[in-house]
Amino acid sequence: MTSAIGVATPMQAMAAGSVPTAPTGLSAVRSVLDVRDFTVSWTSATGPVDHYVVSMFADGKRSRYTVPSTATSFAVDGSGLMTIYQVRVTAENAASMGTTSDELTVNPVLAGPPVNVWSASLPGGGIKVNWSAPSRTGLNPTLNYQVSFVDVLTRAKTTYTTSGTSLGVPGLDTTRVYDVSVAAVTRDGAGLVETARIGGDTPTAPRWFTAVRDPEAPEKIVLSWTEPSWAGSSAVTGYLIGSGKGTVSTWVDAGDVTTATLSLPAKSTGVYSVRAVNNAGQSVDADIEFVDVAVRTPLVSSAYPITVTSSGHDVTVNLHNDLATSQDQLTICLLPGEGWTYRDERTVTNGSELAVSFDNVPSGRYRLWVLGRNSKDPKDHGSELFNEEVFVNDGALTMSSVGVSFVEGTADWHGVYPATSLPVVLMTDKIAYDGSTSMAVTATKDSIGNNITASPGLARAIPTVAGQQVVVSAQGFATTQATQWNLGVAWWNAKGEKIAVTRTKRLRKTVGDWKPSGGTFTAPAGAVSAGPFLEVGELLRGQSFYLDDIALRSFTPSSQLLSAADWILVKGQAQISDATVQLSSYGDAEVLDARTPGADLTLNTSATLKSGSGYGVVLRATREAQGTSGYVVQLVKSNGQYTYVLRKRQAGKTCTTSLATSNVVQGLSATTAHKLTLKISGDALTVTAAGKLVLVVNSLATAGQGICGPTPTGTAIALLKTGGAAADFVGTALAKN
Repeated sequence: MTSAIGVATPMQAMAAGSVPTAPTGLSAVRSVLDVRDFTVSWTSATGPVDHYVVSMFADGKRSRYTVPSTATSFAVDGSGLMTIYQVRVTAENAASMGTTSDELTVNPVLAGPPVNVWSASLPGGGIKVNWSAPSRTGLNPTLNYQVSFVDVLTRAKTTYTTSGTSLGVPGLDTTRVYDVSVAAVTRDGAGLVETARIGGDTPTAPRWFTAVRDPEAPEKIVLSWTEPSWAGSSAVTGYLIGSGKGTVSTWVDAGDVTTATLSLPAKSTGVYSVRAVNNAGQSVDADIEFVDVAVRTPLVSSAYPITVTSSGHDVTVNLHNDLATSQDQLTICLLPGEGWTYRDERTVTNGSELAVSFDNVPSGRYRLWVLGRNSKDPKDHGSELFNEEVFVNDGALTMSSVGVSFVEGTADWHGVYPATSLPVVLMTDKIAYDGSTSMAVTATKDSIGNNITASPGLARAIPTVAGQQVVVSAQGFATTQATQWNLGVAWWNAKGEKIAVTRTKRLRKTVGDWKPSGGTFTAPAGAVSAGPFLEVGELLRGQSFYLDDIALRSFTPSSQLLSAADWILVKGQAQISDATVQLSSYGDAEVLDARTPGADLTLNTSATLKSGSGYGVVLRATREAQGTSGYVVQLVKSNGQYTYVLRKRQAGKTCTTSLATSNVVQGLSATTAHKLTLKISGDALTVTAAGKLVLVVNSLATAGQGICGPTPTGTAIALLKTGGAAADFVGTALAKN
């Protein structure tokens, strides 16, 4: 028998024999009787083929059809002249295990929109409109173009037909403003319309204006735009850039350019716009762009250094080399989502392998666990380090995506972001505009392209609280002409009411180039859930738009120290760059974090003692006029050997009495980089160095009672060294417990 979710038992899999190869040579031919219909054909697969499954995605819906093993074609009843189809064919054996073909895209019957509509005044009066042929032609050749002019004030409409890619209309008044639209016409009808606003002596506003922080240098704002669709009665001579705090208040001459870089402190906000200029005057302002403060966000690999991938029937668990845990033994378990048809586990030594693979896993939905255990402690039964759902090559487990209606080319889409396993990274297979009134979204959780639910409602939101930050990011790629897209978050209250929507800045993609977008959003008062969404605007008919690395991260602000701006030099000299602190100058030196991340936290860093007697890390620190107070964990060199010692530090001076000390750290080479992890939580402290647990204090209050002043209660951390010592701390990052 097969389980309820379609997982083949080991006996069935054995009986089914090997998996057939994928069908090849997919092609589609339109019907001569009704061009909406077409037939998909393929070359037979090799191996034990029991049947074929034809998967089709169109108009926001996924369809599956089963055909006999003798078939090499499938007839499709089409739904519209502007529908795009994505088709795949899977050859399956008797146990429904199979291999899927490459995807075939069946383009719409009608042509895509003309490209780059722009206009100029005719000598002696009138207007000339120019455009380029559509990037995607229709099923049949273009016969002519349909060009319409609508007077913006009176709404009077005039339509012309021409066989070329330009049209001069002497009777149009250049002092009036028109909306012009152009469509390619074939014998099957008119294709998608491309529009532009033209007319008047002055130019129209510059198009595609964006203002975003440079991801490599957040104190820089990069502005970009393109020329107006209408230059006015004379050529555009240049542009003016506007900026300000709450409103655009200052305008400067940018010259004849379409990009500029301005300065804006990372902790400041700003608003920006741009105008086009010709001899008759200035255009109206482009849409105002708001730039928020730059917020550093934790890297996914820092907070969650375990990842799992599924490819075909293979599941791979990646144990990144920055995995810091006191457990020396890791057990990786792969269990079915329901039933007991398959299970497997591996046990490895922490740090010995960077990847663990499970091969020939039957199709189905699984749960992947990673458990850590200290093998030297008989009472340690293991703790959960990772828990995530995994899909393995089964089209039957897919869920239909939801088509969402567009209004003027945009709409919200909410992906699935399970709050129990943040961060979850989703990759879309394809976003395809069908050319009429809908956008289809296909989101995949794994490498084989299985759909998961895409929904425009509250059901797919994640829990949050007021003040919590949600980070959503992605990078997009347009396969033909550029398109506009952006990301955002919608907020709901406890009654299920949408109380706010916040967005990143809309981007315009250039052809053949990935472009990133992302934003950090703080939940407003009353918010209990947040739904990240994607907006796509002005996507061309027949155009494909890809998204990769859609990542959602929910975290408390200032949970990690990741850059030089997070450290303050309070004594001596230090070289600070990104997450690296070098204490190499002679004399005492100390740096203090500027964000005071909290009393309970975990610090990870790669430490190197370059010379001298040692270094120190201060936890629960408080900055006082005379110096820093707190708990200090020191690496101490004595008689050529190293130990870790816990002491108190009061007003910049470290007490000589130890609260706790470790045995000699065998095998620790302090003069080479070694992983150092310090975790302080409640009344307990643990220190791990070079993968070994070197210091454990179960009760800080008991260890420090009556010794060198009161119990430290600060929330900052500090890095320090004394005298002639020299030390480096590289890749330093904090995570709140």
